[in-house]
Amino acid sequence: MINRIFMPVVMQVVFCILFFNTSISQQQKIEIQFLPQIADCNLLMNDSCVVKSDSIQIKMLKFYISSIQFLKQGKVVLKDPTFAHLLNIEDSNSFQFSVEKPQNLSFDHVQFSLGIDSLTNVSGVMSGDLDPTKGMYWTWQSGYINFKLEGERILPNGENEEFTYHLGGYQNPFACFNTQILEVSDKNRTIILELDLQPMLNEAEVRNLQMIMSPKKESVELSKIVINSFKVIVQ
Repeated sequence: MINRIFMPVVMQVVFCILFFNTSISQQQKIEIQFLPQIADCNLLMNDSCVVKSDSIQIKMLKFYISSIQFLKQGKVVLKDPTFAHLLNIEDSNSFQFSVEKPQNLSFDHVQFSLGIDSLTNVSGVMSGDLDPTKGMYWTWQSGYINFKLEGERILPNGENEEFTYHLGGYQNPFACFNTQILEVSDKNRTIILELDLQPMLNEAEVRNLQMIMSPKKESVELSKIVINSFKVIVQ
């Protein structure tokens, strides 16, 4: 009698365990890696790079990647549950993370943004990577710093030329929030996104820009160069 009473309960428990394990097995992870470079010099491996005749040393590189989404034929099929990731050259692990996806889900493009959108900027104090103590926040009026790059050029004559580029701003006409969409293959478990900083550094050098520390026209222009300097590395 006791066995007959408890048998349905046992069967339900076994069914739930099997269903739970099957659900886990049907989940896969997409590994996303960001690779910051200057020309062909990997900044995660070397903080000094040679560009043309100058040696460039990077002292700081921090930027926000937010709103990562995967698309299939123009429609969003998967979103990263983490809204924003702060990538910091001092922590190489911050340049890679994963997103879980259903096993049979397919996609053909990845979409992401450089920086923090206006809605988040006006939503009050945040936590995690968006915590103001992370050093990526100006004031409530100026908002988040989307991208920080600091370093120095060692010129052919031996002189050092320091540069500081803090790019941000969420209010027009100095809104620096930009989005990029790149074609990817859903057959790859790892998506590598290279960011080449040389185009931005070249533009800043041509225009003799050594320092940007607030929202302004130059922030908008350099931010557009940065977002267009991402590309997918085909494995």
